[in-house]
Formats: sequence, structure tokens, C-alpha cells
Amino acid sequence: MALDGSGSGGGKKQRATLMQLRDSITAINARAMRENAFHFTHGFKVDVASIGVVDMLIHSQAMDRGHPNATDLNDRVRLANEVSEPTARDQIKRAVDLGIISEEREGVYVKYFFSVEQAQRIRQVLNFTRIIPEVVKLQEADVFNENAGSHLLPPGIYYNVIRNYKKKED
Repeated sequence: MALDGSGSGGGKKQRATLMQLRDSITAINARAMRENAFHFTHGFKVDVASIGVVDMLIHSQAMDRGHPNATDLNDRVRLANEVSEPTARDQIKRAVDLGIISEEREGVYVKYFFSVEQAQRIRQVLNFTRIIPEVVKLQEADVFNENAGSHLLPPGIYYNVIRNYKKKED
């Protein structure tokens, strides 16, 4: 029985090489900057589940060319966030309570939409989101530069995970 992971007898598994700074930048920075963009444009921290609700409302409006009703938005949030129907309903209610999306009763249906002000904020988030991949490319190309790409985004949005790493002593 081999101890290098090649055997099937329960020996030690072979360990892969360690992840590098570039890998950490790729895995962490884009998502962190998108969350920061929501905070920056809304003035408060928006939780990841509520961001998922916003994404599904954007998707619903673009795909259906209309405002989704409660059932349709709930189905999309449930599938996207991989949660139960009651949890999806709670996430949608939280997004409404935070004021990042709106709801209005139309007859027997509840419709979800962005107010003019909400849409302006979301479009601002989307504009920042379109810049983020370029920032990450610059960070990946210069992994030891804590400020790589920072000129492309406001300081409140820019993030680089390597700022959190300890410097190795020579």
C-alpha cells in the first residue's frame, strides 16, 4: 500500500502544491469589490442574500421584459440562492425592507421592481461591476502591489486581499 495517495488502501493522500497569491486574488477580490460597490452606492452593507435577490430581479426584468410577480421572483431566488421557498420569501422581504427593491400590489399579485432611485443605484453598482474584472487582471499581473488597479475604482470599493497577508521576513 502506497502512502503517496496512489493506493486504495486508505493511505495518506498526496497533497497538491499550495495556492499562490494570484489564486487568492482570483478567488476573493472580485466578489469583495462587488459587495463593496453595493455598500458604496447604498451607504450601508448589503448582505449577500439580498444581492442575490437584486441579481434575480435584474434577470427577471431583462428576461421577461416586465416586473415579476411574487411566485416568479421567489422561484428564481430559491434556485439561485439554493434555499427553500420560505427562505427565498424572507430574502425578498429583507431586500424590500432594506429599500434596495420595491414591491407593489397589482390586483391579486404582488409585483417587484426598482424605483427610479433604486435603479440609479443598481446601475451604478453594475457600472462598477463592469470595471472589476480589469482591476482583478491588473492585480493578478502584479501580485505584490497592494494597490494594483486601484486607480480604476473609488477607494471605498477597491479591495485587494493581499493587503491582509503578512510579509515574509527574509
